[in-house]
Amino acid sequence: MFSLDELSLFFSSGENHALLTRLADHWRAAGATAFGVWHTDTLVRVWPPGTTVARPDLVAPLMLHGRSCGQLGVVGLESALAQARLAVDADLVNTILQNQVDLEAMIGDLSENQDQLLALYELAQSMRSQLDTGELVQAVTRQAMRLTKARAAFTWLVTADHPPIYQFYPAPLLPFELLPKLFQRANQSANPVLLTATDLPEHLVAGVENLYLIPIQLSGVTIAALGLLFDRSAAALSPDLKLGQAIARQAEVYFENVLLHEDALKQTRLRTELSLARQIQFSLLPQKLPQLPGLDMYAAMRPAEEVGGDFYTFAHRPDTSLAFTIADAAGKGMPAAMLMSMTHTIISSAARFMPILTPKLLIGRAIQDLYDNFTETGLFVTLFAGQYFSEGRCLRFANAGHSPVIFCPAHAPAHLLEADAPPMGVLPDNLCEDFELCFEIGDVLIAATDGFSEAVNPANEMFSYQRLLDLAKALADRPAREIAAAFYQAMDDFQGNQPQRDDQTIIVLKGIPK
Repeated sequence: MFSLDELSLFFSSGENHALLTRLADHWRAAGATAFGVWHTDTLVRVWPPGTTVARPDLVAPLMLHGRSCGQLGVVGLESALAQARLAVDADLVNTILQNQVDLEAMIGDLSENQDQLLALYELAQSMRSQLDTGELVQAVTRQAMRLTKARAAFTWLVTADHPPIYQFYPAPLLPFELLPKLFQRANQSANPVLLTATDLPEHLVAGVENLYLIPIQLSGVTIAALGLLFDRSAAALSPDLKLGQAIARQAEVYFENVLLHEDALKQTRLRTELSLARQIQFSLLPQKLPQLPGLDMYAAMRPAEEVGGDFYTFAHRPDTSLAFTIADAAGKGMPAAMLMSMTHTIISSAARFMPILTPKLLIGRAIQDLYDNFTETGLFVTLFAGQYFSEGRCLRFANAGHSPVIFCPAHAPAHLLEADAPPMGVLPDNLCEDFELCFEIGDVLIAATDGFSEAVNPANEMFSYQRLLDLAKALADRPAREIAAAFYQAMDDFQGNQPQRDDQTIIVLKGIPK
C-alpha cells in the first residue's frame, strides 16, 4: 500500500520517528546492534543513524489492509524469543499505520465534520506514540480538555493488571474520593451522563456548572471514565459533548492497543522466563551418564509444560557402586519444578558425599532435610532410589511411594517393584527398607514416572500398569536407549491428539556382558 517515499515520509514525522526511536532503544538495550525499517530490500530508516546494514537477522512484516508495505528488522539477535518480541512491535506499528490511514480516510470522506475530525486527528497525533498506560491516561485527559475547551478534565482507569490510574488536568477540581464513585456510575450506566450541581451537591467548585461523564469501554466492559467539567450551561454544550464522545471512542482504540501491547510483552517475558527455567532444569540433570562394566543405561525426561516436577540422578560412588534415583514432585509446572530443584539438590549431594550409603539412608537424609519444606507447601515427592554393584551384579533399592518401577528378568515375567513406604513429605519418619535382587545379563529395570501409566487416550482411557508390563517384556531384548525411545513412542501413539497431562521421565538399566 505504501510506496518507498510514503513509508519514508511516515517514519520521518516527529511522533512516528519518536516511537521508532524508543523501540530501537529497547532493542539496543536487549543486545541488538541495529534496528530499522525496510521497504522490500531498501533500507528506509536505521538506528543508530548512519549504520550500514546489508540484511537484517530478524524481520517482521508491516501490513496494511492485509498487504505488506514494509518490514521491521533487527541486526545482531537471532533467537525465537527475539523474533516473537519483534512481531509484537510490528503489530503495534501496523496498528498505528492503520489508524493513520483510517483517520485520513475519515477526514476525506466526512469533510462536513472538518472541525471535529481535525480535533480527533490532533488527538491521534498526541496519543499514537504512547507505549505506557499511565502516559496514555495523561494524553487523553489533557487533549480532551483542550479540544472540548472544558475548564478541567480527569480520567480514571481500572484494569485487572493495574491499580487505578488517574489524571487531573490542569488541576483537581473534584475530591479524590469521588472518582471511584463516578467510575462506578459510568460503569453502571454504560452511556455518557451529564451531571449538574444538583446531582453533585458540594462537589462542583464555583463557576463549574456541568460534569460530563463518559465511559470508556473494551469489549463491552467499562475500563475507564473520562470526566469533562464545563463552566457553560448545558444548552451551549451540544457540539462539545459530541466531541467528548468521539474522543472517548478514539481513546478506546488506543487503550486497547496499549493494553494488548503490554500483554504481549508480558507474555514474551513470561515465555523467556519459562524458557530459562527449562534450560536451568535440564542443566541439573546428568549431562553424561557414568559408565559401569556390565550395565547399559539410559535416562530421559519430557515435561508436560515448559518446566516439570520430575528428575533423575546418577552418581558413581567411591565404593565403585552406582547410585541412582528417579523422583516425581506432586503436580506440574513452576511449583513442582521449584520443589524438584530443592529435592534434587539434597539427593545429588547426599548420593555423592554420604560416607555410608544405602538407598534407605539416602531417602532418610532427604526426608530429614526437607520435611519442614514439604509441610509448609503441602506438597510431596515420590522417590525410587537404587544402588548397583558391578562386582556381584547386585541391585539394592528402596521405594518411597514411587510407581511404576518394573523389573523384567531375562527368564521370568515382568513385575512391579512396589513401594513399601509413603512419599517423602507425608510423614516425618523414614519407613523405607532396603531390598536386593540379582541383576544378571539380560535383566532389565525400568523406573518411570506416573506420566506413563496415567497417560490418557482420546477415549479417556489410561495406559495402565498392565500395558507397561507387556511393553517392557516385549522390548526387553533391545538396548536401553531403544527401550526408552519405544516407551515414548508408545505414549505418543496412545495419546493421539490428547495433550500430555503429566511429566514423563524414565530410567532404563539393562544387564550386559562385562
